[in-house]
Amino acid sequence: MKTEGHADPLQEFSLTYRIRNDLNQKIREIKASNSTSGINLATERAEGFIDGLESARILKPEQIFKVRQIIESAAQARTMVLIL
Repeated sequence: MKTEGHADPLQEFSLTYRIRNDLNQKIREIKASNSTSGINLATERAEGFIDGLESARILKPEQIFKVRQIIESAAQARTMVLIL
């Protein structure tokens, strides 16, 4: 699956279609944010979703860490675009 013309950042994870799609949607929401407050809100939503995955033990702890890094990277990249 591609995310906005880029390789799926979640491809290394064995996820159901629904979970992969939902996580990619969270990433797209961050990338589409038009303000820093929008980025923060989208990031918080993504973090909440990840917390749910962690609580349900759907991913291993090291996978949770990597997914959080992907979300943080998307938020930082979008913030830089808006600032510059």
